[in-house]
Amino acid sequence: MYDLIHDRTTVYNIRYHIVWSVKYRKDVLIGKVEKSLKQILIDIANDVIRHQH
Repeated sequence: MYDLIHDRTTVYNIRYHIVWSVKYRKDVLIGKVEKSLKQILIDIANDVIRHQH
């Protein structure tokens, strides 16, 4: 999942940066969506940690 991708002239690893705007301070991620997204982000973070060690 976090392996380097080799092309003819490049090597890269695409990762995502997620930003939430807090300008309006409105609850958007609530209920099932909040729980699901939280678990997905925890799983991704655990995968990254495992691949670093």
